[in-house]
Amino acid sequence: MPRLSSYCIDLEGTVAGIVALRSTSTGDHSSYDKDTVFRGLYSNTVELRKEMGYWKSKVLPKIKKVFEKKDTKKSAAAAEACKSFDESKEHITKEFEEKKTELQPKVLEIYEASSVEIKALVKEPKEPGLKKHSVAVHKFIEELVKIEFPGSKPVSEASSKYGPALIPGPVFFVFEKVSTFIVTEEKAEPTPEAATTATEEREIVLEEEKKEEVVEKKEEEGKKEEVVEKIEEEKKEVVVEAEKAEPTATTT
Repeated sequence: MPRLSSYCIDLEGTVAGIVALRSTSTGDHSSYDKDTVFRGLYSNTVELRKEMGYWKSKVLPKIKKVFEKKDTKKSAAAAEACKSFDESKEHITKEFEEKKTELQPKVLEIYEASSVEIKALVKEPKEPGLKKHSVAVHKFIEELVKIEFPGSKPVSEASSKYGPALIPGPVFFVFEKVSTFIVTEEKAEPTPEAATTATEEREIVLEEEKKEEVVEKKEEEGKKEEVVEKIEEEKKEVVVEAEKAEPTATTT
C-alpha cells in the first residue's frame, strides 16, 4: 500500500505539472484540468495493456514457433553432419597416423598458445565446456585447419554453420587426436593401498639394514676380541720364555 500511495502522489504531481505547462503555453485554463488528464492517461493505459496482452498471447508465440522451427532444422542438419563425419573416421585416423611425426611440433605449438580453457577441454572433453567456450573452440579448430590436421576441415565447416555445441562428437574426436601429443606432466597420486604397501616395504628394508649393521658390529667386536686374545697369548709366551731364561743366567 505505501508503494501504491507514493505512486499516486507522483502521478498526481506529474498531472499537475502537465496541466500547468499546457495552461502556460496555450493560455487555456479550463479544458486541461486534472480530471481530463487523468482520464486520458487511464484510457491510454487500458489500451496499452490490451495491446500488450495481444502481443503476449498472439504475436510472441508465433515468433517462438519460427525460431523453434529454425532450431529444429539446424539441429537436424548438425546431426547429419555428425553422421557424415562418423563415416569418415577410419580414413581420418589412417591419415593421422601417417602424418603423426610431421604434425607433432605444429600441434604442440598451437596447443601451448591456446587458452587454459581449451587445454582443459583437450585433456578432458566435456559438453558444458564446449558450449561455454564455443568461440575459443572454433578458433582452435581453425588453427588446426591451417596445419592440415586430419578431420579439422569438415569439423571447422560444420562448426561455422551450426556451432561447436551441436557437433560435440566430431569436435571431441579431433581433440582426442590432439591429446595424443600432449605430455601429461602431472604425476598420478598414489592410492592409499599403494602408499601403505610402499611404507611397509620401506620399513622392511630399514629393519634388514639394521640387522646387517648389528651383524657387522658383532663381527667387528669378534675380530677385536681375537686380536686381544692373540696379544695376550703373545704376552704369556714372552713371560714364559723370560722365566726359562732366568735360571740359566743364575747358574753362570
